[in-house]
This record gives sequence, C-alpha cells and structure tokens, in this order.
Amino acid sequence: LRWVCDQKLKMRMQGINLMALGLWAIFTLVLMSGAGVEAYENYTVGDKLGWYDNIMKPTVNYAKWAAGKNFSLGDFLIFNTDTNH
Repeated sequence: LRWVCDQKLKMRMQGINLMALGLWAIFTLVLMSGAGVEAYENYTVGDKLGWYDNIMKPTVNYAKWAAGKNFSLGDFLIFNTDTNH
C-alpha cells in the first residue's frame, strides 16, 4: 500500500513539474516575442516651430501637429519655448 501511495505521489509531482515547465516555457516565449512591449517616443511639440501661443506664432497649428501622432503611455512631450515662457 505504501508503495502505491509513493508511486501516486511521484506521478503527481512529475505532473506538477511538467506543468511548471510548460508555464515557464510560455512565459519565456512571451518575453522573447516582445508582444505588447513598445519603446517610448520623444515628441517635440510643434516640431521645429516649438511651443508658443497664437500671438507669437499664429502659423503653428498644434491640433494638426497632434493629429499626425500616435501617442502611447510612457511617451514624452518636449516643449521648446523661448526664455520668456
């Protein structure tokens, strides 16, 4: 009877080890694939025109500038202005 119990326990432990190995393999594959991981982007608001109010630079259209971007969580917005801002 003890031998049977030992064999059942040994088989159960092998099953747990196989399951752990399978989970580890899946985890490793997900990390290696880079699924869902994107690098951050730096965006300079207004590009080379910079960040100014409409009085100083009425030609800058920030809505148009932003419409051409695909912002993601973690991105950085850089505001270049003159020394008065």
